[in-house]
Amino acid sequence: MTTTTRTTTTSMLFSLTRSTVSSVMTLLAAGLTVTFSQAMFLHYSYEPIEEEPTRGTSFKGLARCGFVEEDEEVKEEEEQNESTFVSATKMMLSRTKRTTTTTKERRGKSKERKRVVIVGDSLATGVGCTTNTPALARIVAERLAELLSVEIEWIAVGKKGAALSDISSCVLPELRESNNSRRSVSNSNDSGGSSRSRSSNSSGHDSVENEVEEKEEDENAQNEFFLQQQQFQQQQQQQQQASSSCARKADAVIILCGINDVKTCFLHGKIFFRENFENELENVIKEIKNVVGSDALVVLPGNPLHIAPLFPNPLREVILKLNDCWDDKKEKVANKLGKRKALFINSPTLQALRDAVRMHGGDSGDGIREGEFTARDGVHPNDMGYKAWANIIAAEVAKVLKDNEVQ
Repeated sequence: MTTTTRTTTTSMLFSLTRSTVSSVMTLLAAGLTVTFSQAMFLHYSYEPIEEEPTRGTSFKGLARCGFVEEDEEVKEEEEQNESTFVSATKMMLSRTKRTTTTTKERRGKSKERKRVVIVGDSLATGVGCTTNTPALARIVAERLAELLSVEIEWIAVGKKGAALSDISSCVLPELRESNNSRRSVSNSNDSGGSSRSRSSNSSGHDSVENEVEEKEEDENAQNEFFLQQQQFQQQQQQQQQASSSCARKADAVIILCGINDVKTCFLHGKIFFRENFENELENVIKEIKNVVGSDALVVLPGNPLHIAPLFPNPLREVILKLNDCWDDKKEKVANKLGKRKALFINSPTLQALRDAVRMHGGDSGDGIREGEFTARDGVHPNDMGYKAWANIIAAEVAKVLKDNEVQ
């Protein structure tokens, strides 16, 4: 009797367990189906906001007001140091560079200057902010100029929808070209070649004297050819050395990436294979350092994706978890590089963004909700979002740059 009871109980428990597992698996499958359906719907229906900055000039203390004060001297300098903001239709590749300073400093004695490079996806180009108003690069430069009391020259190069592979293949060539363009040294490639005519004796019989002359001409021609080759090689070496020495070095490089890698991996069904991101990020950093200098501080900000209202649940939870994983990889890479050589900045909390608004000329900020920091596309920051985030980034970067100067 006891044995029968035990058998019945075991059978019931087994049946209940199997039923529970089956229910959990069914719910899990349903959840994954809904999540994937939401992702595919957003992938094909989402249209990024088209507006992005068309100007790249900001002066210390004025960029936050959304205008640029210009006079004849400033205009003349801008014409001399003209740089372009490119928005290509196919690639949506943007490049802009300017110097953040005050008008008085431009007229006065030249002060110390630092250079900041911003590289990455659409966040680097300022997608989401209104035309001719402050974007991330401009505000970071303005705030660093205030915190460090130096002139900040900055350049931002980015591509809409860029994953790490796109940054390597599309953005870095543009950065490399821009980095060398303004100080490239032009050397003449003229080899100074000369033409020679050889006369032949058609008297019907060869003389020893003519043979000697022809032999000497051949030897002279060969010697001149080798001499021209050596001169050409020397000119090439001089050009390479000049190009290398004229490539402007950066004090800090801010790399904005990760969101599009999350999207790519999710849509390709590789959400659990994240090691490639870490390795690829390390390779991209090496490539960037080859362009801007090995001493540049590498800054890896976490993405504030939690303020984006576009993603519905349960897709939102999955996206945020993946974003956290990618940010963990960024932090790991920064730790590998070392404290003085790299900086990981945690994704700002909602309260941190509110505090940044309050500290830098905004209202109290406490009543601002998550969606109010984003543009109408539901993903990219708006003017207020860029301003708050940029001030947070600049404060962290300034601390490290100051510490590096002391040490």
